[in-house]
Amino acid sequence: MRPKYEMADVLRAHWPHVPGMKGMNGWKLRTLGALMHCRTADLGAHKDVCTNCGTIELSYNSCRNQHCPMCQGHKREREISAAATEIKQNTKGLYHNCYRIQW
Repeated sequence: MRPKYEMADVLRAHWPHVPGMKGMNGWKLRTLGALMHCRTADLGAHKDVCTNCGTIELSYNSCRNQHCPMCQGHKREREISAAATEIKQNTKGLYHNCYRIQW
């Protein structure tokens, strides 16, 4: 299910009102620009054809930026899930306690 608001929607709505744009370097501006145009007609589209019924749908191309939550979100979720599984497997019966001592 698609969220009600995505980062690209917020950037597009508030981009003209960002006061500190003059202090941003080119890399930051390119990254934010890529996030704003991700999965829009600006980057073009491609056809998705169903192999069962032959239905054709158009899908907008993604920016493939490493900082984009729409493009890299699934990768991050996989990494978090793998790390959680590894922690659960390697820490059976072990406990880690931290205490803060005031000096």
